[in-house]
Amino acid sequence: MEKLREYTAAGIVHVWLLDPRNKRLYFYQDGLREVQGYPVPELAMEASAGDLFD
Repeated sequence: MEKLREYTAAGIVHVWLLDPRNKRLYFYQDGLREVQGYPVPELAMEASAGDLFD
């Protein structure tokens, strides 16, 4: 969690945590929350757990 806070403090907007063993995707923004996908508007795309782990 400390490292995730460091990333956001450094100005990184998209901080994700991938759990390959359990095939779960988490997004960090003032806390860690599990998500099924996350939009990245700057790249006009959305990353989904299914895409990342298949």
